[in-house]
Amino acid sequence: MTPLMDSTHLLVLSSAASPTELARLVQAKLPRELRDLVYSFLWDDKVMEKLDYQSHLSRPQPCPSKHCINNNVICLCTQPNTFPVFARPIFVGYPFAYEAIAWLYDNYNGFTLDGSVGVERFMEGDLFHVRLTPASLGLVRLRRLTLRADLGVEGDVPKFRPLQQNLAQLHNFKLRHDFALKLTFYVRPVAVRSGSCMIFSLANALETVEPAVSTLENDHGFKVNVYHAMPYHSALDVKHMLVPLNHGKWKKFMDNELERHIRRFMSQSLRGMPNTQRHIEFERLGFFIGVMRRRLQEEHAREH
Repeated sequence: MTPLMDSTHLLVLSSAASPTELARLVQAKLPRELRDLVYSFLWDDKVMEKLDYQSHLSRPQPCPSKHCINNNVICLCTQPNTFPVFARPIFVGYPFAYEAIAWLYDNYNGFTLDGSVGVERFMEGDLFHVRLTPASLGLVRLRRLTLRADLGVEGDVPKFRPLQQNLAQLHNFKLRHDFALKLTFYVRPVAVRSGSCMIFSLANALETVEPAVSTLENDHGFKVNVYHAMPYHSALDVKHMLVPLNHGKWKKFMDNELERHIRRFMSQSLRGMPNTQRHIEFERLGFFIGVMRRRLQEEHAREH
């Protein structure tokens, strides 16, 4: 059972004269269970929304500006404004900042990397300059990781090679036994309204990642979820579509799940359009789905 903070704890902490002293007292006087509660409170959703960790992975590694305080090397680099004070050793001391960041890597389930951000750079990056990375001590501390990839719009050539490389890089790390990976292929509103060949983009993406997903699950025992996401609507589970495009599953997927998913999306995203324009968009969508069905049927027939 997690102990509650009693009046003695509060009295000791209230005597702190500075943030550094307060952090020192938290480390010295509170048991680990209570410190974990403190860290879970500090790393709330608003802090994580502002953190923008992906954009700061390019910071110099290792820290080029150091100063030794109490036998701990403190980073003196200019810190991004989005970094919370409690993760900066210069304000709260090295032990508190280090433990707070370690708690984040051990417990936060929302780390998300876009296609252009390398898994290796994230795992080995000392983001906060405290000599701690997600892969410190030889074991990746993360419980969950999400990789996102844009399916592209009409005229674009989707580039799934970075995602493929990211999945391959995961094999280079020792992951915790309960590690879970989430792949999300997302579509921007313009891609749906333009009637682009989103299905073939999705099929190409799934075909690209299927070997890596199978290896992570079958050889390493990790859980991998795969989703197709559009704005204004919940993501659609597409893991069962990790099959060739000419497989009969794709026609069933088109006839049922995807068509309903897209129509619900369009009914919301086009709500502000005049009725005439909305009717045109739905007609284009229906034509697009019909063409895709015929192409799938033709490919399936050729195989058999």
